[in-house]
Amino acid sequence: MPFVFVNTVRIENVDQAREALQTEVIPGVKLAPGFIRGIWSADRGNGRGTGFVVFKTREQAEALAQTLASGEMKPPPGVTVESSAVYELQSEA
Repeated sequence: MPFVFVNTVRIENVDQAREALQTEVIPGVKLAPGFIRGIWSADRGNGRGTGFVVFKTREQAEALAQTLASGEMKPPPGVTVESSAVYELQSEA
């Protein structure tokens, strides 16, 4: 059963954050055990973003959450994590 790590962030500069996402965040997350896919979105108008990263197991999704919470993985400059959670993936289309 797949699980999804979901986080919401505050973004100071969407263009700068997108560059860091492409060059730093995504390459690192893709190396995480059990990684299946990820989707990152941003609302330029309110400076908020949401990321969804799908893993094969709950433990793998929780490992990413713990890596972020511990400070081992830091968000890019100008990006502040507001919340994160792990959910069981129910369906997709």
